[in-house]
This record gives sequence, structure tokens and C-alpha cells, in this order.
Amino acid sequence: FSKSMGQNFLIDPAIPYEIAESSRANEQNGVLEIGPGIGALSHELCERAGKVVAVELDKTLLPILDETMARFDNFEVVSADILKTDIPALVREKFAGLTPIVCANLPYNIT
Repeated sequence: FSKSMGQNFLIDPAIPYEIAESSRANEQNGVLEIGPGIGALSHELCERAGKVVAVELDKTLLPILDETMARFDNFEVVSADILKTDIPALVREKFAGLTPIVCANLPYNIT
């Protein structure tokens, strides 16, 4: 992990479960996940949502996400800085027909 990016990964499986549950995501939702890290929360969100689009800044995590999320057809990762992303345009492009929600375990440098 990168301290300069404020990264701290979820290792207790109860935490991503609780975050995903509190999102109330279901098949009708498109979830925009900010900073998926290695995919712990992504996994839980994909179990619930119609689609999950995760925006990840750290390119070194992309191969890990590809591997950990390979079984989910409803997952897509976008390699970008969420702070420089046109979020309304991304939501329009990725979540047609779905009700969008945002869910994240935010990196410290964003909060």
C-alpha cells in the first residue's frame, strides 16, 4: 500500500460486508466505488448491485483487481483520479437504466 495515497486496505471481512449492507445496493443500482484497493468492498458490492464501476488511481492495483474480481460480470474498473473525473458524465455513460449510488472506503487523502 502507499501511504502517500492514503491507502489502508480492509482486512476484516466484517467491515466491507457492513459497508455494502449500509449502502442498500440492489440489482437496480449502479454503484460508483471510489478507491477499490484490492477489491474487498468491491466483492461485497458486486454480490448486491446490478453493476459496480470502481475508480482506482493506483495502477499497480489494476492486475490485482482483475484477478480478485474476475468472476464478476457486473464489475468494471476505471483507471483514473476520482478528484479529476467528470463524475456526472461517468455515471451517465456507465449506469444507463440503473439508479446510481456512491460507496467507498475512502483513502485518507480524499477525506
